Amino acid sequence: MISTGKDGSGPLYLQIYSQLKQDIACGALAEGTVLTGSRMLASMLGVSRNTVDNAYSQLVAEGYIAARRGVGFVVQHVPSIDAPATPRRRRRSAPRSQKSVRKGRRRRTGNLWPTT
Repeated sequence: MISTGKDGSGPLYLQIYSQLKQDIACGALAEGTVLTGSRMLASMLGVSRNTVDNAYSQLVAEGYIAARRGVGFVVQHVPSIDAPATPRRRRRSAPRSQKSVRKGRRRRTGNLWPTT
């Protein structure tokens, strides 16, 4: 349950954002969970809908949730911080052709416009 304090402990949208982020990171909100609509959550918390929209927008920007048309906001897969990242292998590029290795530009010769 999200709780907000109007005692000056920071902006309300940041309080909502940080609590949702923590719930997603620790697994309390599993991947694929549909979040409560912004109107409903705003009325439950007694805050403006813009406050909830700002918190949701920040979570979208950081990749914790995604907007789905006709559904709402859905929790995305977030890799845990403890899990080691798998190193990416570098792909070798294809060998360059001799034309692309030439230095300088080819000089155009002749007319650019056909003569009649």
